This record gives sequence, structure tokens and C-alpha cells, in this order.
Amino acid sequence: MLQYVKTRVLTCSKQNERETQMETIDTQNQYELGDIQNSLEAKAKEYRLHDTAWMEAYQNAEQTALETNNFEDYIKEHGYTWIEIFKQVAFDSLVGLR
Repeated sequence: MLQYVKTRVLTCSKQNERETQMETIDTQNQYELGDIQNSLEAKAKEYRLHDTAWMEAYQNAEQTALETNNFEDYIKEHGYTWIEIFKQVAFDSLVGLR
């Protein structure tokens, strides 16, 4: 029984460590993502874009994150956080929709 508990604790610990090593869309702070959505929506209105342009820019950032393995190279090379890169890609995408 004790061996099972030790093995289970080690397994859970390793799993938690792996989960925290790479931030993903699923684990990123939902408040920060909501703030990005609100900012994109406001900027789209400022640019006088159609009502769903901000959603398209957000989805473009999500797709870019998936295609680049959640910005892993950018994080390693430049030290940016996942959310900083996501925000930049989303706003760059919105500008591209102008």
C-alpha cells in the first residue's frame, strides 16, 4: 500500500511538472484572455471594422499558437511569456484585417 502511495505521488508530481512547463491556451489565465478579447473588440471598433473582425484576429492568434507549438521557440529565444506573444499576434492580425 505504501509503495502505491509513493508511486502515485511521484506520478502526479511529474504530471503537474509537465503541465506547468508549457503554458497552453487551455491553461492560460482566462481573465487575461478575456481582457485581450475586450481590447481587440474595442480596437476593431476604433478601426471601424466589421463586428466579428476581433474574433477573427483572436482565432488567428489561437491558430498561430497551435501551429508554432504554443510559441515555444519565441519563448525560448526572446524570453517573452506566452500571453505577451499571443496578445501581439492577435493585435498584429487585427491590424492586418484593416
